[in-house]
Amino acid sequence: MHQIIKTLLASLTLIFLCYQINAQEFWEQLNTPSGSSIFSITVDDDGVIFLGKGDGVYSSDNNGLDWEYLGPGGTIYSINYYKNTVYAGFNLNEYFSGFYNTTNGGNSWDTLNVDLEVYGNIVTIVSRNDTILISTWDDIHPNLLFTNDPDTGWRNILNLENHEGEHVSDIILTEENTIYASLYAYYPQRGGVIKSTNFGQTWEFTGLLNHMVSSLAMNSNKDLFAGVWSHEQGAWPGVYVLRNGSNTWDTLIIGPYINDLVIMANNDIYCTSMFPNGVIRSEDDGVTFELINEGLPSGLMDDIIKDNEGYIYVTDNLSVSKSLNPIVSTEIIKSNKQIFLFPNPAKNHISLFISNMSNNATKNNLIISDIYGKFIEISVINNENGILDLDIEKLKPGIFFITINNENYSQTLKFIKH
Repeated sequence: MHQIIKTLLASLTLIFLCYQINAQEFWEQLNTPSGSSIFSITVDDDGVIFLGKGDGVYSSDNNGLDWEYLGPGGTIYSINYYKNTVYAGFNLNEYFSGFYNTTNGGNSWDTLNVDLEVYGNIVTIVSRNDTILISTWDDIHPNLLFTNDPDTGWRNILNLENHEGEHVSDIILTEENTIYASLYAYYPQRGGVIKSTNFGQTWEFTGLLNHMVSSLAMNSNKDLFAGVWSHEQGAWPGVYVLRNGSNTWDTLIIGPYINDLVIMANNDIYCTSMFPNGVIRSEDDGVTFELINEGLPSGLMDDIIKDNEGYIYVTDNLSVSKSLNPIVSTEIIKSNKQIFLFPNPAKNHISLFISNMSNNATKNNLIISDIYGKFIEISVINNENGILDLDIEKLKPGIFFITINNENYSQTLKFIKH
């Protein structure tokens, strides 16, 4: 118990120390429509922002300068964009919900009939190709509804018995059609993350029992991250990870109550949190976290999402904030050269792709160093078509830097060795 408390205090201290160091403006607050509360947000491929509010959906195509009311009415607790379609779950009260979509930017809405006897708020909407998954919340048990065609009906693929006070708070549908669902619960022996590889015919419990799991995200290495809001019976709020190929959840940070999380293309982790209020970030695969509130309004942040250009959006009850710059550090352009490092994090080897580079590796100097500045020798396994394969198997787990330079340019990139 004493060790847990020490870890908790160390985690919180680390956040606040990093916050003191990081003083550069990161966010801008966008103009938002007045009136009812903001409950959900999504952004389409053209950068149009859609807000789910207490009286319907609003959109802005000019970075929040102007907003248009789109309907369809009701409280929009959840909203999602996928392939030219915006999906919206609305609620008139705790016993009546509706599900709509629009393919023309909200000029008209179609009703997607959910012909099952489920009630309560539509909490989460996920769509991929022809598959749509929505979760609803009622007082009896969590529901997860599935369809490949709303016109032909829905199927409840998660009708858990004896799970009062529990609902599916987030869903991930992978390219391999594996479903991960986070369970948010208010009673002991509830909560955690479950998994299905056959569209809900069977479910596997992956862990985090007694954790109120609020959000899920997956990085490019297929590591699954879970944000936890609160806890029961000794479990702690924070950020946890289930590494690809592992059966055990690892703790990244305990203490902050995580509301939502998102992982960027470069695998940086961003979370909305309470204690401390705001947004925390990790740029090293969860080894350390820092608080980045510069430009945010004070108070608790709710949803956090990314667009396809790498900008981040954060909402609270009445406002929307956006990152001043996109988060795109996986691609660096200098002197007409593009440099890519992958995979990152890595275990046995990393590859560097440098565009316009000849097969003569001696023209590019490679220097590897650890966080203390100590130089480390590694072997170049292969050098073909501008790709350098580097052997890092003998490196100890940790954070390292690789510098590529010649007479025309120099660039340093960070990578993590598992």
